[in-house]
Amino acid sequence: MESLGPEAVEKTWERAYFYLPAEVNPLGTGVLGGRRGLASLGMALDALAKGPARPVVVYLHGCGGFGNSGKTNANMLAEAGFVVVAPDSFARPGRVKTCNGKTHSAAGPKGIYAEVIGWRLEELQRALQGLKDFPWVDGNNLFLFGHSQGSNAVAFYDGAAFKARVMTGTRCSRGYRAPTDEPALAV
Repeated sequence: MESLGPEAVEKTWERAYFYLPAEVNPLGTGVLGGRRGLASLGMALDALAKGPARPVVVYLHGCGGFGNSGKTNANMLAEAGFVVVAPDSFARPGRVKTCNGKTHSAAGPKGIYAEVIGWRLEELQRALQGLKDFPWVDGNNLFLFGHSQGSNAVAFYDGAAFKARVMTGTRCSRGYRAPTDEPALAV
């Protein structure tokens, strides 16, 4: 399957979305957000290296992709002062959709959902690795936020890299695997 392997995971990082708070946007145009390869975003990320370490939210989008909910959530978090990094799961070649956003129903091959959650966890690990390359990342202030399918991956993540986690648009029917001392909010 095309969606498997290190090259597929790498694409989710290469095509990640970054949202920066207005106060660190050297263009002075408010919150700055977009894909990692955007020229203005690259300039702003370089400028961040000259300032203090920043808190970062790793955002995992829903089953339909980053879309409007991703933009809304990332913008809200950037307005609150966080740098937001969102790997793009649909940058994986051949990535299947597991939902129909219009009908809020399951889609895709039967039984694929658990495999996709595994992919999302690979994407999360790649984002954590990639953040180590940025000197402006405050490693003591990393937060994890997931919406819909992304929230299920957030719930399933059992690492201790984050200070807290938020899960929105989830049923959270099987609980979550956060360390016992890590705050978690499911909405």
